Amino acid sequence: MIKKLNQRDVRALRYGIAGIAIFAIFYLALSGLARWKEIRSNIEISKGQLQTLATAKPGDEIRQIMSVLKIPQNEETQRNLFRTEFNSQLSRSGIRAQPIKVTTAEKSPKAGYKTLYLECKARGSFDQVLDFLANVNRNPYLVGIEKLVITKSDTRNQMSRDVNIEIKVSSLVKR
Repeated sequence: MIKKLNQRDVRALRYGIAGIAIFAIFYLALSGLARWKEIRSNIEISKGQLQTLATAKPGDEIRQIMSVLKIPQNEETQRNLFRTEFNSQLSRSGIRAQPIKVTTAEKSPKAGYKTLYLECKARGSFDQVLDFLANVNRNPYLVGIEKLVITKSDTRNQMSRDVNIEIKVSSLVKR
């Protein structure tokens, strides 16, 4: 059934294997070269961004990108401003929120400020939640996100992209 290969067949097999090996080497080399070029271009872009940040002066367009924390007000004013802005961010993202719970921590002994917390449970699509999280840092009264829990909604529709979120954010208020 299997016959012995003659010299011509052996030579054809060697040339075939050598051709496949050369093709594989060139393919790997070219894909590696493309990846290397992509990495180098990303490094150059990052260097340019760092240079822009290093040479930025007050009033440049870079200030529009960065979040600016507003000076803390007294507790009642800050609570209303913070809650209103946070609520509008949720609404702009299309997230349906339950009433927001506001709590205040005791004064920090060194700083002279108290911490104001907003806790909220909300529901929306995964895309809406991602949009909200991408823009929440633009809230000028926000100091930090203390807690964030994202869970899939308990809907009967398995294809639903709705998620529930529990979020706790903080701000500072004057004593």
